[in-house]
Amino acid sequence: MPSHPTTASALAVVPSEKLTSISTLSSLRMPTKRLTRVLNKAGEISRDGTCRSFDHGANGHGRGEGAAIVILNRLGDALRDSDNVLAVLKISAAGQDGRTNGIMTPNFVAQ
Repeated sequence: MPSHPTTASALAVVPSEKLTSISTLSSLRMPTKRLTRVLNKAGEISRDGTCRSFDHGANGHGRGEGAAIVILNRLGDALRDSDNVLAVLKISAAGQDGRTNGIMTPNFVAQ
């Protein structure tokens, strides 16, 4: 089973009889002083609070909260029903397979 909710939802929509799939994701972190110290020591949190994904100057992530709901439908069905198509999901992948020691020790094969 895929560990990323959008990947799992897309797989549920494409080959099956399900016409629509809803993918939800939320992240709410209420950091304690202890957790912040642990994450800083591990080098997870950016020293300047800025996230620079895939950049040579990347030095950790900026912490924050967020939520999203994505409704997935087959493109042909959406066009037939005159749905407002905002994006087309052509590929989905996750770099962490959910089986390794943690997100900071990802699986080389999964990436």
